[in-house]
Parts: sequence; C-alpha cells; structure tokens
Amino acid sequence: MTTWILVAGRTGAKIFESAEWGLRRLEVLLPMNEPEIPRTETSPSAFALRLAAHLERAYQRGDLERLVLVADAGFLGLLRMWLSKPSLR
Repeated sequence: MTTWILVAGRTGAKIFESAEWGLRRLEVLLPMNEPEIPRTETSPSAFALRLAAHLERAYQRGDLERLVLVADAGFLGLLRMWLSKPSLR
C-alpha cells in the first residue's frame, strides 16, 4: 500500500512516500523549496487549494492509496475543505 504523508503549513509543504508502515526510510517527493509546490500565493486558502489539487490528481492516477495529513489545525481545516471525501478516507 502506497502512503503519502503531507506535512504542510501556511509557508510550504513536503510530501513523503512510504510503501509500508515499517521502519523504511521516507522519501521526499516535493520539498518546500522545490518549484512544484512553492508558497507564493498570498492566501493560505489558495495554497491549500493548490496542494489539494495536486493530491487529488495523484489519487485519481492511483499514485497513492492512503493519505496522512500533518498540519496545524487552521491549515488542516483548509485542506479538508478542498479534498474530496474518497481521498480523505
């Protein structure tokens, strides 16, 4: 089972991938300073929307089967607002 772990905040995001929950080392897919997910928007809501769109595309392609969200409560609420119910299971 492929699991993505999104560690995000209002200033950036990192996405890690793990094929299992064991002690396997996580690999960074999109670090905060990479151009794929830069924090250039002025609105945290716009940034959350952009991250959610990226995650939704990956979910639809089958790149991930499980998603773990790590964020402060306010930003987590924004992400949940934009993510579809199937991707939040």
